[in-house]
Amino acid sequence: MSSPGAQCSLFYYRAYKELNPGEEITCDYGCVYFRHTKGDRHKTLASNFYFQCSCEACLGDWPILQDLAESDPVFRCPNCSSGVEIARESVSAIISCSNCKIENDFTSENQQLKELDRICMNAIKKAVSGYIEEALTILEKELTLLRKILIPPSVEIIKCQIM
Repeated sequence: MSSPGAQCSLFYYRAYKELNPGEEITCDYGCVYFRHTKGDRHKTLASNFYFQCSCEACLGDWPILQDLAESDPVFRCPNCSSGVEIARESVSAIISCSNCKIENDFTSENQQLKELDRICMNAIKKAVSGYIEEALTILEKELTLLRKILIPPSVEIIKCQIM
């Protein structure tokens, strides 16, 4: 697959989830949602690629990474899928969901987030050492977990995506 003005003509894409027949596959066209505001992305895409983006980040008008970095992660309630914000420094994370009112223990999920940097660095070391498939498998597994337990936008999801 090639993009207008691209320096190379071959791209590899890897799905982070199971794809259904007929499901739309999208790519970022280089103006990454976590570095550029929605307005800047739309201007670039309209002038260079002639379309209006309707990705999840644009529809939700997600903040850029710089602004997002100061916010706490929002965990997905296992009962109703609503968001439950938990402070990064929390050791115990037993919280009632404001939507379904059910108390949930997010302690292990919060601990997994704290391990993310170590896991990603391990994947980078494998990639640099030539073990690309192993590195991608590690990152894929981590991204799948993050998308299951967190509600985007999320610093942790972005970190894993850009590795």
